[in-house]
Amino acid sequence: MSKTGLRHVDGTFFNLRGLRMVLLGLAAIGASSLFAAEQQAVDPSGFIYAEVTVISGGSYRGLMRWGREEAFWGDHFNSKKLQLPFIKHLPQNLAEVKNDSRKRRASLRRGFACRFGDIEQIIVNGNEDAIVHMKSGSMFQVSGYANDVGKKLLIWDEDRGKTELKWTDIAKIEFIPSETAQQTPIKRLYGVVSTDQGDLEGYIQWDLEECLHSDELNGKVGESELDLKMGLVQSIERKDPGVIITQKDGKSYEMYGTNDVNHENRGIMVENAAFGRVKIGWSRFRKVTFQDVTHTGPSFDAFEHQAKLRGTVTLADGNAHQGDIVFNMDQNEQWAFLNAGMKDMHYTIPLGLVVSLEPKTGVGCLVVLRDGTRLNFTEGSDIDDRNLGILVFAADKDQPDYLAWRDVRRLEFAK
Repeated sequence: MSKTGLRHVDGTFFNLRGLRMVLLGLAAIGASSLFAAEQQAVDPSGFIYAEVTVISGGSYRGLMRWGREEAFWGDHFNSKKLQLPFIKHLPQNLAEVKNDSRKRRASLRRGFACRFGDIEQIIVNGNEDAIVHMKSGSMFQVSGYANDVGKKLLIWDEDRGKTELKWTDIAKIEFIPSETAQQTPIKRLYGVVSTDQGDLEGYIQWDLEECLHSDELNGKVGESELDLKMGLVQSIERKDPGVIITQKDGKSYEMYGTNDVNHENRGIMVENAAFGRVKIGWSRFRKVTFQDVTHTGPSFDAFEHQAKLRGTVTLADGNAHQGDIVFNMDQNEQWAFLNAGMKDMHYTIPLGLVVSLEPKTGVGCLVVLRDGTRLNFTEGSDIDDRNLGILVFAADKDQPDYLAWRDVRRLEFAK
């Protein structure tokens, strides 16, 4: 341990299960059959890359992992906002009503969530505090709430190898496009997930953890326990109380007995450029078929939806309001998420991907995406009675118009 509190460790890449590790170089990763299958060089541009300045004055530059979890630009950074600048425009009588119940009070507290690719830099200013500078130019003071603020970080410096950094050792994290000369044989999980609502293709996190070919699927086969590298799996099909595993070599068998392969599974996450992310619960899951790809996700420069939200809000009485939009009294830029879904399927969609929202009478909302996808959502804090309303800043007015969510017939966003 150095005097700065920085701990240099070996050149391995932690996976999501703690002590299991995967290599960033060309060293062996375990099962020889998997190693043989992973010889193609993988484009590392989807991995988080940053220059980290420490309080002692030194700096580290390289691939990065947020603890043992987030590793890709599309992964989410979560915390809690300390300021809500638009709440002051909520009509006083409504603010008083909102404060009358615990549910409504909770709606006045907001988490902060974005993709790592949306961030320009993070300034650390406390044990669980930070100032987040977005690519859009906006800044947010955040604190705690999730373990993304205050946790240890891992960085693979191009010259010094892997280093573990305490949050309190860090002064600044500046995100930049990958400059690494390193190539990794480790592929990211990608494929098609079949549900009772249809098929979804994209990058996959199994049980909200396993996301690399070197991660392991754990369960029982017969009376024996098996730790199976995800890169050896061709498909996983639900067959309660377990699953049917088909390997790439053609072997097929039933696996059961752990939360990796039964109803205790925490969800299957699918990420793609059309809708952001969706978490699929076990009751909706039918089958996943994996595909071998050498890409690792969008690069840092691919995160382009950074503009202010603009659009037109049409009310039930036919009146239309056009201008800059603040959705749910909080989100006013395209990188911000729409949080909605249906039973056992929850979407987090960057608002820049949304064309329109049409609240339904009673419960629900039709959401149309820019690729033409139509999603009928039935639940979520952005589309039910927890939505605090919409502000429209028209060019010819000094103050915004407040529009109650219950009065909205259609919200259409400009590109």
